Amino acid sequence: MSNENIVVKVTNISNFDFTPEMGAQYGGVAYPLSAGQWQLLPHNLGHHLAKHLARQIIIREAPISGSKEDQLGAGLFTEENVQTLMGKIVTDAYAEAPVAVKSESDVLKDKVDKLNKETDTPVTPKEYKDKKEVIDELNKRDIQFDARTGKDKLEELLK
Repeated sequence: MSNENIVVKVTNISNFDFTPEMGAQYGGVAYPLSAGQWQLLPHNLGHHLAKHLARQIIIREAPISGSKEDQLGAGLFTEENVQTLMGKIVTDAYAEAPVAVKSESDVLKDKVDKLNKETDTPVTPKEYKDKKEVIDELNKRDIQFDARTGKDKLEELLK
């Protein structure tokens, strides 16, 4: 089963705020989580953040001693204890309905429909009193024309 439509609840079970500096980020985007706060996230993002939060919890709860091994963090967290904490951090997974992928022609059709919906009101052609008004409008719109043409033909250029 693909994880792309799975949503999970990620809870900061620690007593400290989980910040981007600690690993609360993905793809350069920050996803901070205050102590006790939760967020609904896509499966992959939720598990990524949970793994980094679990490691931060383990690091902060590690006993402090002067041994060289403790200073290097050797054996500080194992896959097993990270997974155990992640099980407490990530809860309530559910699947979203998959989003239907639209073809390019469907996207274009939707855009055309949207554009036409925005301009529902039909544009009524302006009534020009004389040829001079028509020529002024043509000049304003930078439309090329022959000034010797009659008013009716010049108005057609404006449509």
